[in-house]
Amino acid sequence: MVATLRLSAASIPVIYCTDLFHPHVDPDDHFDLATLFALPELEVKAILLDQGDRQLKRPGAIPIRQMLTLTGRQVPFAIGLGQKLTSPADDGRAQPAEFQAAADLLLKTLREASEPVTILAAGSARDLCAAWNREPALMKQKVGRLYLNIGSADSDRSEYNVDLDPQAYIGLFRSGLPLYLCFCLPTGQESSNALYSTWWQFRQSDALAPAPLGLQNYFIYALQRCAPEELDPTKALQADLRPWQRLVWEMDRNMWCTASLLHAAHREIHKVGGVWTASRSPSADEDAAPFSFVPARIAVDETGKTTWEPNATDPNARLFKIRSAESYRPAMRDCLRELFIAFPIPPLTHTDVFVSGKDGYHTYRIPAIETAPDGSLIAFAEARKYNAGDPGLGNQDIDLVYKRSTNNGATWSAMTILEDPGELWSAANPATLVDRTNGRVWVIYLRAQPGRSTDTARPGTDDLQTLARWSDDNGGSWSQPLDLTATARDLKDPVWRASVPGPGGAIQTRTGRLLAPMWKTPFGTFAIYSDDHGHTWQRGQFVPGTQGGDECQVVELADGRILMDIRQETGSNRWLAESTDGGATWGQPRPGLAITPVACAIKRFTLQSASGDRNRLLWTGPSRLERKRLRILTSYDEGKTFTRERLVSDDYAAYSDLTMLQDQTVGVLWERGVDRGYQFITFTRLNRAWLGEPLDGAENR
Repeated sequence: MVATLRLSAASIPVIYCTDLFHPHVDPDDHFDLATLFALPELEVKAILLDQGDRQLKRPGAIPIRQMLTLTGRQVPFAIGLGQKLTSPADDGRAQPAEFQAAADLLLKTLREASEPVTILAAGSARDLCAAWNREPALMKQKVGRLYLNIGSADSDRSEYNVDLDPQAYIGLFRSGLPLYLCFCLPTGQESSNALYSTWWQFRQSDALAPAPLGLQNYFIYALQRCAPEELDPTKALQADLRPWQRLVWEMDRNMWCTASLLHAAHREIHKVGGVWTASRSPSADEDAAPFSFVPARIAVDETGKTTWEPNATDPNARLFKIRSAESYRPAMRDCLRELFIAFPIPPLTHTDVFVSGKDGYHTYRIPAIETAPDGSLIAFAEARKYNAGDPGLGNQDIDLVYKRSTNNGATWSAMTILEDPGELWSAANPATLVDRTNGRVWVIYLRAQPGRSTDTARPGTDDLQTLARWSDDNGGSWSQPLDLTATARDLKDPVWRASVPGPGGAIQTRTGRLLAPMWKTPFGTFAIYSDDHGHTWQRGQFVPGTQGGDECQVVELADGRILMDIRQETGSNRWLAESTDGGATWGQPRPGLAITPVACAIKRFTLQSASGDRNRLLWTGPSRLERKRLRILTSYDEGKTFTRERLVSDDYAAYSDLTMLQDQTVGVLWERGVDRGYQFITFTRLNRAWLGEPLDGAENR
């Protein structure tokens, strides 16, 4: 299952060419990119970044990656030719190889297209002209419309985009492609030709103030020319940038491409209740539209000078024209505001990482997930070969496997076996953490001999071992196992059969301690920890009481205490225990959430002392009575209460684990089923906007 942005049934394939830069040359390009992605019927197939030489110094890739992160979409992009074309027939192949990618991507996209493609272009348009000169027949066949935002309606006046590459401008007008010309000049009303210019202006707060937080942050990041080395672009999307709003909200913004984007999306612009709207439905009064494209005869001479005749009987293009100067500016403002308010930030995306019955395994269970120092995700699972049973039960063989994702969980690598201990042996119950000091990723897990389970293992033996491995390259490769059995279990205890990690939920505290939650049989919970980056480990004391408990996770509270969330053995409530000494000892437990017995996840989301707006903990688990309906709850009071319940899925649901992505979104790896349990291990990504704020306004400031 992969759920991303749902496009309109009548999707319009689009290639977008832009002179977008960061730091910006003109922020209107950032507004245009957001408008493009705010129109879900425009299925963006490729983005071409104009002027490749300048892109190396002011990479437009930064705002594009931000936009892809915001919307959950995947769109290829490439930088284009770095120098002006030498003639209208120049195909650009003489320029350096590093600048060929945009033209190549354009042609590849057209070859793969099953229907005509709309091209929207601003900037020099040299990659379009070069591509035309390489494969004119392909472009003639596959380009349905070409919107050029370029040129001046005053033939005696030069225009910035034309001056960027006059030969490309001339070449495209000679191509015979279906042109929709959008003049950028004149601005204002100083010329009699002003009705043929797309220019308009608005106050930025009109469109940005009601926009979603992530989109606001995208614009603040651009308008403040933030340096990526000082503020990570993806993290900025979820940051608290409100102090900067006043610096940008009340600025006026010049715009040019809004009308062409709306027209390419086949939006009908009309008034509803005194407000202009860009509707997907036909307007009852088409004459009310503030602009149109009229047939025109357009000629361009050898210098790039343009002459044109609107409403020509022998047209070779369509020409933008304002129908109502009084209505055009407020219509564009209202439509842009409407699009930004409804900006399609997906609340949830779901991707199946492991599918039972695939890759030679009957069932995948017991997920654990970690965000590596480089931002990649590592998803672990038990790969149960012959049946769905637990380690040591019946004819069972379990390998510990993992996959990696380098794009925030959108796609995943092929599966890698971390440990196959042998026929009918088991490697199980992974719990992960990252040592922030040295970038080392740890996974702590259980190894079981054939036929030995937590019930049948013999005390004082290595029937069940507690092991650990580490990776110094973000999960690309792993160490040999480190045997922690003698630390995690008292081998002299005549009844202590097993010590089992988590699953999931190991952490590094802010003091640097590595801390892994553990449970034992007979039932009880505790932690093991290391204060020297894993060179040596110690075992803490048990959580006191007679409640038992097994599978557990830990989280560090704002004041440095450790909170352990524990699966109950009997009754309806889980258990919560606190430690004031980093997990060495524990206080008396108190009742936790009411839920069916299952392994659940708890994780720090935001921390006020680390630049968060407030303290938040997250918790995931299924419904109270059955292994279905995965929920996520938020605590604003450091684990005293969990509120703001949100439903992740109605499907079958059991074990889960949590991780924080580097862009400040949340990742949930969980067991899912459609018509029965344990059919998939699924990765779900969500953001703070979806989680919401406390309903009663409660805060922990």
